Amino acid sequence: MPNTRVVPAHECPLSVAVDSEDVAVPTDGGRYDVFLGSRTRHAVYWQEAPSQVRRCMWFFKSEKDNSYHPYTEELSDLIEAAYKEAVTSNEWNKKLQFPSGEVIKLHNPK
Repeated sequence: MPNTRVVPAHECPLSVAVDSEDVAVPTDGGRYDVFLGSRTRHAVYWQEAPSQVRRCMWFFKSEKDNSYHPYTEELSDLIEAAYKEAVTSNEWNKKLQFPSGEVIKLHNPK
């Protein structure tokens, strides 16, 4: 996904309603607006195709270009829930199998 952008959380004011599609959060010095409801980023001063935005805490490293990419929001939520369970129960080295066939192994952060 070459048009995927990661928007830093500090650029999103806490007073913004996440589910409101008409709320625009300015990013990149005001050159782009991110519409949180539709998860899209639009150029303000020129014509450009909108790009996808994700709220994500979990990333994977691509083998093709050796860079990090965010997981989908749904998969990220599943990983986060499994991680919280591992932290709470102190049970590590679990393998998470996802419908896509992907396997993730949780390791103790120490």
